[in-house]
Amino acid sequence: MRKALLLVLLTGSLAGQTVRAQPGQVETLASVAALVTTLTTPERTWEERFQAEKQLSKMPPVPVMVALVPEIAKGMPTEDGIVGIWNGAGSAELDKKSLPPRWQVFYAVSRVWSAQDMRLSRQKGERATVGKTLVAYLPEARNQVRLLNELGNNGSEGNWVNEAGKPVSALFLDATADPSVRLAALQCLLRHTGEKYYPQAKEVVQAWPEQPWQQLNLKELLMKALLQADLRNRKAKKRTVADADFLRLGFSLLPALENLKDGGGYFLAVSLEDSVSQDFEPDPKNPKYQGQYGLTDAFFADTTKNALAWWKKNRKALP
Repeated sequence: MRKALLLVLLTGSLAGQTVRAQPGQVETLASVAALVTTLTTPERTWEERFQAEKQLSKMPPVPVMVALVPEIAKGMPTEDGIVGIWNGAGSAELDKKSLPPRWQVFYAVSRVWSAQDMRLSRQKGERATVGKTLVAYLPEARNQVRLLNELGNNGSEGNWVNEAGKPVSALFLDATADPSVRLAALQCLLRHTGEKYYPQAKEVVQAWPEQPWQQLNLKELLMKALLQADLRNRKAKKRTVADADFLRLGFSLLPALENLKDGGGYFLAVSLEDSVSQDFEPDPKNPKYQGQYGLTDAFFADTTKNALAWWKKNRKALP
């Protein structure tokens, strides 16, 4: 596999994505491939992997990130298909003391990726190159949420490319896909394709299962994503009023969320207040909301109740 990676980097093709080797760059590509092999091989010594990490963080970002996409796509290390999460200690040196080699590799890859992502230039088309590679690996990736976030949700623009629209929308519209994948796909689409997928998004939210609680929470997150996109469109003056269908969907969720403990529905209520230019939060300085460790659950619960009261009074005014 590592030899194959070296070959595709030298020949300029990786999973259908072109990485043109300009004169003088062949050595760089070969070095990147060799260093990625060292970095991602747990059997190599920690010192070897550490030196590879340092060198990769300083090399040209595009070949490094293209070479790392297959690693990013794998997700967290597993043991017999089960993920037992080891938290990173914050640096290679500290990871060495507390993590097994496979997890040292996982966090080293993330550090190199993050360091190089900060160096990418959109003006030079570098993000487009990385974006096309992310798209190529997206359909079969084990860690589709991470690829979606890198593609379109991180930062103001991410690494989005027009070619992403079709495979990302396919994930969102796939009723059998993991709910977290569908949510990440929807967020990508709303951020980068405007209102193109609004009709399908409304249908998905309306049909989303309300039980168990985790699925209800994801339905709330879907609704918040729609409302935030709706607000962005209005701020960009693409529309002057909130989408009435979104408001009906959002407020219809609140009664079920209100019954959840710990102030369920608060975050959706706050998203809705932005859409209707209201303030549903009560006065946080009121003594009844002051607890030993900050605001009490009553503050969050009353925010939801205030939103429902406003909706009961004003919903008939919507077109």
